[in-house]
Amino acid sequence: MIKDQIFIVGINGSGTTMLAEALGRHPELYMFPQETRVLPYLVHRYPDSILHDLSARRALAGALGRSRAFWRCNGNQPLVLSDEVLVALDDFSSVVDAMYGHFAQLEGKQRWGDKSPMYLQHIDVLAQVFPNARFIHIYRDGRDSAQSFHRRWKQSPSRTIFRWKKAIALGREQGKRLGVTRYFELSYEDLTADPENWMRRVCTFVGLDFCPTVLSSSMQYMDE
Repeated sequence: MIKDQIFIVGINGSGTTMLAEALGRHPELYMFPQETRVLPYLVHRYPDSILHDLSARRALAGALGRSRAFWRCNGNQPLVLSDEVLVALDDFSSVVDAMYGHFAQLEGKQRWGDKSPMYLQHIDVLAQVFPNARFIHIYRDGRDSAQSFHRRWKQSPSRTIFRWKKAIALGREQGKRLGVTRYFELSYEDLTADPENWMRRVCTFVGLDFCPTVLSSSMQYMDE
């Protein structure tokens, strides 16, 4: 299935969920509905150098299939790849692609994406193991992020602003190394002010024909 995987990243509360939900309405793209969070850890635990061994590929698939996100999406039970499938795979990206691809194919889609905000800090790692992946970084005004974090988690605004600055700078630094063909940045404010314009740009970036369905979202700010 391996076809330009899509990762939506950004600080929590910056519109990642809204963007992922809207983009997942495209008839060709499946957006995984849970934050997986474990991929950077698994990359380090299961490097390609050991995945020539079927038992290692089985262990990688098992670890991801038992993770909280995959467990929930698979009806509260682990997703298991058969040895018949695993024997045809040969590296980290192909094993993980088969796991996400299972859910994409259930919806008749050939591409998949992941929305895990924390992957903003791990773009380099993911870009290396998924050489065709594209990254969309959505960010929000730091003052609004600080207000949201204080309201939801009682975090001090000064601490949130510090984290906001560091995280965005890190994401941009890594994105710059990838270049414009693999890294795309947009602001929450621009997206909600002019959804069609920005969703057209997003679709172009990820290699999808624009479809009006991506302008719909359960979140009111996308289609006000």
